[in-house]
Amino acid sequence: MKPSEFLSKRDSWCQGTLARDKDGYSCDVSNESAVRWCMLGAMKVCLPYETLMDKITVLEEMLHQPIPEWNDSRIRTSDQVVAMLIKVGL
Repeated sequence: MKPSEFLSKRDSWCQGTLARDKDGYSCDVSNESAVRWCMLGAMKVCLPYETLMDKITVLEEMLHQPIPEWNDSRIRTSDQVVAMLIKVGL
């Protein structure tokens, strides 16, 4: 599954941490209790390491800032995150 598809599910996106459980607590992206992920967290779950590293570079060049800063902006929406992932083929 692509990260954009992963985050297209209702209430699957988060901010402030790579992943959250159903109670909103931070957890590891691969933890079975994780139900929400930030952009980078979804990428870590869905992509092999080499692809992940290449796509991080591409995205950060496009965003002109680190992915977590962009994802965690107060004005950011899940739709914007999904659109950006689609824009880079993810």
